[in-house]
Amino acid sequence: MSKTTKSSVETKDEQTQAAFRVADVRAEVSDLRRRGVKIEDYDLPGLKTQDGIADIGFAWMAWFIDPAKNCVGLIQLKNPCHRHLLACSKKVTMTGMYGYRIAD
Repeated sequence: MSKTTKSSVETKDEQTQAAFRVADVRAEVSDLRRRGVKIEDYDLPGLKTQDGIADIGFAWMAWFIDPAKNCVGLIQLKNPCHRHLLACSKKVTMTGMYGYRIAD
């Protein structure tokens, strides 16, 4: 039997459904806003955005809700070497509602 719960952010699910790696999250956020996309702002324990962008330690991230009510993320890695850590040897886990960290 499956259990369905209501998201606290009015999306279909409680977490990010997809995240796209981008070279410049600030430019992407600006472009999306010009096109009329609402970028989400958060002020939660462990997750605060400034101008729609959160510093999650190893990356900057922004989120928007798509027309199907899915939360979609944009992520810009701070250090290109993290790309290899994420793909190979480290586990990425969620912390808080939308934060992420690389496990040791």
